Amino acid sequence: MWKDVTTYGRDDKERKPTTFEAKAGALRIVVTCGHVMYRPKWVMHCYALAIDTRPLDKSATKEQAEAEAMEIVSERLADLTKCAAKLMPNATSHRSAACGASGGLPCWQANGETE
Repeated sequence: MWKDVTTYGRDDKERKPTTFEAKAGALRIVVTCGHVMYRPKWVMHCYALAIDTRPLDKSATKEQAEAEAMEIVSERLADLTKCAAKLMPNATSHRSAACGASGGLPCWQANGETE
């Protein structure tokens, strides 16, 4: 799941991996201990969730950084899901004939669509 994406300069004598990413569709999570402002501490980025250069204070190893980053992303996704639910109309009470909703299903399910 995690892949080394460290970039090196031509003159770099030591080729030590410092940057790793996990990707799934539009979601890209990056952990690095090579950030110029935080070196040698671990930081993470996940631009899809508006997380930019967040220090991973509990992490001393690559594995700990990956686990902490995943925890932060999971928490952010859960929070965004709750916020989105507050903004959406109650799909189970919507019974418009135009959308074909029936049996208490959201419109997209009633029309045979997938999420």
